[in-house]
Amino acid sequence: MATNFPRIIDAVLDQFALPWESDHGVAHWARVLENGRRLAAETGADLEVVDWPAIRDRIMSRVDQSSADGHRRWAGSNGVIVFDGRARFTGPDELEIDGKVRIRADQIVIAAGGRPFVPPVVVESGISYHASDTIMRLDRLPASMVVLGGGAVAMEMAHVFSSFGVEIHGVEMASSLMASLDADLSMRFTAEVAARWDVHLDARVVDVGSEGRGATLVLEDGSRVSGELLLVATGRRPNTEALGLDTADVSVREDGHIVVDQFGRAAPDIWALSDVSTPFELKHVANAEARTVARNLGNPRDLRPLPHEWVPSAVFTDPQIA
Repeated sequence: MATNFPRIIDAVLDQFALPWESDHGVAHWARVLENGRRLAAETGADLEVVDWPAIRDRIMSRVDQSSADGHRRWAGSNGVIVFDGRARFTGPDELEIDGKVRIRADQIVIAAGGRPFVPPVVVESGISYHASDTIMRLDRLPASMVVLGGGAVAMEMAHVFSSFGVEIHGVEMASSLMASLDADLSMRFTAEVAARWDVHLDARVVDVGSEGRGATLVLEDGSRVSGELLLVATGRRPNTEALGLDTADVSVREDGHIVVDQFGRAAPDIWALSDVSTPFELKHVANAEARTVARNLGNPRDLRPLPHEWVPSAVFTDPQIA
């Protein structure tokens, strides 16, 4: 029975799309609102009323539907048996699922994705917080938000909620925002948004507490940054710790990413792709890697390298960066 590997893997990866990574995502609507507000200022109109539940439901219903459709396509593909559970290696060619079911395979592909990283100082505080996987499901807009982090996700979400009228307080350890970019871009972007948001740079958080319904970050210099809601956007981590990779002779870097060769192989019969192994944590790169790995599975004597030669990227902020 023929198996459509590209279709299967694409269906899996569709479930990991972030809710602002599309032409109709939340960044799109934030940009529409910003442009409308600028026009309103010139014409005297009032565009300050934001129907957040309607915007949220429009966006998240698309995300949830896409995820459900992807799962159905995946489960309905020829030759596919779905096991819903947590899998770990018990050997180079064997997986154990939830400690109950064991399956063997000649080839295994690891596409376990990643998750938001939350600094220990936040976790140990016990305070309520949001990350990129929950922030778009808020019941209502807060009056103010503390954004911990200065990378792409942090800045995109800060832009979105600022556009919807939320007061933004940014806290970043580096000396500029978007510090991984070219220095000129980073400094210019920092200057642009610091004129609109309350930005704290070179800021190390030493304690996290709550004041009423809000959150307060205590910085190393003794200053305090407070907001009604805390968004933690300090990077992501691959989901590799509980996979039992040592039993399969799969090497892992210090940051938790699986080591793969140019073709996506982590071991002779084990492959890895997307956030567990890629240096480019972008959904479109993950899809491209999936298609390449799927092809390599069916063409072992004619392997193609992962398509990393040219990787465009964009940050959906205001100003936008590409």
